[in-house]
Amino acid sequence: MVSISRGAFLKAAAAATAAVALAGCSTGSSDDAGADSGSGSGSTADSGAFPVTLTSPFGETVIDAEPSTVVGIGWINAEIALSLGVVPAGSGRVGWGENAEGSTDWFDAELANLGGEQPVRYSETDGVNYEEIAKLSPDVILAVFGTMDQETFDKLSEIAPVVTYSEDFSSGWTVPWQDATRIIGTALGRSGEADTVVADAERAISDGAGEHPQLEGATFIASALSVTDAEPSISLYVTGDGRADFLTALGMTMAPVVTENLPTDGSFYLEWSNERASELQSDMLYSWIDAPEDAETIREDSVLSLIPAVANDAAVLDPDKPHSLAMGYSALGVTWLVQESDFLDRVSDAVDAGKR
Repeated sequence: MVSISRGAFLKAAAAATAAVALAGCSTGSSDDAGADSGSGSGSTADSGAFPVTLTSPFGETVIDAEPSTVVGIGWINAEIALSLGVVPAGSGRVGWGENAEGSTDWFDAELANLGGEQPVRYSETDGVNYEEIAKLSPDVILAVFGTMDQETFDKLSEIAPVVTYSEDFSSGWTVPWQDATRIIGTALGRSGEADTVVADAERAISDGAGEHPQLEGATFIASALSVTDAEPSISLYVTGDGRADFLTALGMTMAPVVTENLPTDGSFYLEWSNERASELQSDMLYSWIDAPEDAETIREDSVLSLIPAVANDAAVLDPDKPHSLAMGYSALGVTWLVQESDFLDRVSDAVDAGKR
């Protein structure tokens, strides 16, 4: 198992090898199960929403009219568009933890609800796939969440208006899903729908947490633990990372050992010294892992076994990749995680073990 940063993880999750059949962009609402992909029928854009100007660290983006063909860089931006009732014409392929469609189950469920077809899923193994995006002749390119720089912004802007994160954020990797949803909602003329989607997803998280009262106030560490041929490694996620933010949204509290050692450069994670493994005190610890057998490797490792939550069987060492994909990146994902998976049960069991 190899430890990677959030940026590397999400870029890996966007990588793939093939695209699927071309689909248009439906603008039907989530209640329009029969919306025709690409027809532009059933529009629910807010009255007076266009033209709209969005500002970013890379310049202004002007969208004159409601977009009818929407594409996303990576897979999260397209997923957010779908949560607003807009079926994207193109999206980066999910290349880590993906289903048979190069997608996610919650994306596909909402797609079926809208009566849409799978977007073209282009490979992003080598970075932004300008050629495949240009083939789709988009009206707007969504790139709020993920990597962006001036050169990429300018090159994409030659194809279509580019919507990225605002100057309120240091990078596209630290934009909370709520803010990303509202930015994309503004770009698509659906600010009202964005507010509703955010509120509904936050309510789902709150309801899920309410069914697991032991989570309230419990301390957590969100991490990436790994054991390689060389030596074990410990990475800790902090506020601004979806995993840490999601656990906080459940009413949990980031462990003091993490909050007292936050990175000073605004990063969303920090590397932790192996010599200080025993200092990582918390009621529970979460770490994604590549394979089930990695859990036992971590528990038996002479360094990682010194982490109190690992020693006390209070660690969720999770090989379920969809959990990682869903945790804190879109309203569709977080709702699926709390309503359709056993993730909260596993976290609750870990908290119970850690408090014994």
